[in-house]
Amino acid sequence: MSYTNEQYNEDLKKSRALAEDSRPINSGSKNKKELKKSGIARKKTFNPFALLGQMNLFKDQPYLCMMVATILKEIIDVVCQALVILYPFSFIVSILNTIFGIMMMQLAKFSEVEEKVHGKLKARLMLKIALWVAGSLFDSFPGLGVLPISIIVNLLVYLMVLYERANTEKTEKAGA
Repeated sequence: MSYTNEQYNEDLKKSRALAEDSRPINSGSKNKKELKKSGIARKKTFNPFALLGQMNLFKDQPYLCMMVATILKEIIDVVCQALVILYPFSFIVSILNTIFGIMMMQLAKFSEVEEKVHGKLKARLMLKIALWVAGSLFDSFPGLGVLPISIIVNLLVYLMVLYERANTEKTEKAGA
């Protein structure tokens, strides 16, 4: 018994029909509103390799400046924690570094793609600023200045930016 060309084409049509039936409704739609109405949500995943692909030297210059300032601040903190008399100087440098970090985040906000909903953009910026300020306050406690808390907070803020950029790019590709 041989498998004829007609049987092959018939089986192919059946398998394609089954594949079409198993797809979610409106998954091929290019309209975001239709996807939201149908209840299909875009799954956000945290893939560190995808985040590394989102790095852009020109867009990320403010975050690079923040990192350099934070490393210098940590060096000053280690010296000032060793000499207890210089602790007020370390506290002032911490405050100035926080103000500089907030200014750099404001500057970086202008280079990012602004969405139609400005409330989300402001909320994300305020979350980053709150994280930065909280990390700086935690770092200003006596004795904790030798820990690289500011550097960790800076990296977390930068990872948040890369995560948002990756998910924005996924949304644009899905909508295009």
